[in-house]
This record gives sequence, C-alpha cells and structure tokens, in this order.
Amino acid sequence: MRSVHRYFAILAISALVAPQPGSAQAKKAAADADQKELYSYVLTVDKLHKLADATRDMKEWQKKNPQAADEKADTSSEEDSISQRVKDIEAKAPEFVAIVRKNGLTTREYMVALLVLMQASILVGMKKATDTEYSKDATTLVSPANLAFVEQHWEELQKMNLGDDSKNGDDKN
Repeated sequence: MRSVHRYFAILAISALVAPQPGSAQAKKAAADADQKELYSYVLTVDKLHKLADATRDMKEWQKKNPQAADEKADTSSEEDSISQRVKDIEAKAPEFVAIVRKNGLTTREYMVALLVLMQASILVGMKKATDTEYSKDATTLVSPANLAFVEQHWEELQKMNLGDDSKNGDDKN
C-alpha cells in the first residue's frame, strides 16, 4: 500500500544522484537545470502544509484504489529529468494531478517541493544522528535556507508523517 510513497521516494533518491536523460551533453544540461531548480526552490510553512495535504489525500486515494495506485506508481524512470517525469505523471496519472491541484500546487511544484524536502530531511537527519556539521558537498545540493527550515520545523515534519505509512498502522508494502 505504499505505491505513492515508493514512487516519490524513488524520485527523491534519483534527484540526489542527478537524473540524466538522452545524450551525454543533454544529460549534463538537464541534470544541471534540475539541480539549480531544486537548490533555488524555497520551502515555506504554507508549501509544507500543501505538500502534506496533497500527500495525505494521495494516500487516502491509494487506500481506496490499491490496484490502480500500483499501476500509477511506475509512471516514469528515475533517470528522467524533472520535466519528463512531470509530463509522464500528467499523462499517466491524472488522479494524482487532480489531487495535487486540489491542494494548491502544480505537479511540478509538488515534485520539486517533495524532492527538496526529502533531500533536506536526509541531510538534517544525518546531521542529527552524527552530531556533525554539513559537508561542503551537502550544501551544494541543498540550500542553507532549506536546511535551516527543515531543522527549524523538524518536530513538525516528524508529526506530519509525509512518507512513513507504518506510523499510521499500515505496514504493508
């Protein structure tokens, strides 16, 4: 029952390793453009709440439509650019698009916000676990503003439970 979460987790992980479509030159250009977009995106409390509401609604839809949700989970490749993934989702998963729009986001903003939040959360979680500062490489992936935002809202993010279905008693895969 974690198809939506699994799909967006794959997107986030692939963003960490810079998605690369097409030829070598096109791959680098797309990866650079995606990374610039992710780095420059600014998380806010309003965006965080919209993201949480859309994710909650997707999970509810998924529970009501498990077979359809599983089919929608594999709408694009983790190697695709953000633009290509957005096109794939909009073409193959109109239910997800409607949910995102109902919650005040575009498909692209939902994806970018989720990727940025996941990247920042991974880095903040590592910092908290190791009690060390961020590496220089980390701050080239995620802006210091977004790292500070996630640090400041860490407890609230944990309570929002954006990705962990098991906290809701749903331990199925």
